Amino acid sequence: MALVALVILVLVAKEVLVFNAETLVLISFVLFVGMLTTTLRTSVVDGFQARADSIKKLINVQRELKKEASERYLADLKTQTEMAKELSNYKVLYTTAKQALVVTADRRLKLRINTQVSEKLRRIATLEARAYSEMQASIANRLPELVRQEFKNYDAATKEKVLVSSIAALASNA
Repeated sequence: MALVALVILVLVAKEVLVFNAETLVLISFVLFVGMLTTTLRTSVVDGFQARADSIKKLINVQRELKKEASERYLADLKTQTEMAKELSNYKVLYTTAKQALVVTADRRLKLRINTQVSEKLRRIATLEARAYSEMQASIANRLPELVRQEFKNYDAATKEKVLVSSIAALASNA
């Protein structure tokens, strides 16, 4: 500012600058603009600096948020990968358990069928024994009394031979 005043004094002394109304208005305007820029310069610069600082702060916050989001994404991806592996393991366990249940059910079904077949075979054997006893009784009733007495004296093997031959004789007569 002092330099401007010195330049004006030199120009007035050399009569390059003559004081008339337009010149004084021009000088006043230039001084006004100079003082205005000097005083407002700090507030404008401070305003721009404050705006720049807030933008920097916003950018830093966004960087931190982006970093946190990236870390969360990677953690979630890792969790999803682990869950997929665990799900795969459960699928293998499920398949194995399912196969074991099928095998167990198959064994139980076979055991039940074998039990039912065994029961039916036992019933058939019981019915055959009963029919055989009834046949023996029927044959014994048809035989004359003397043969019956003699038949009682035989042992079991001989009785069976006599019964078979008697059945054969009865069958040939029928």
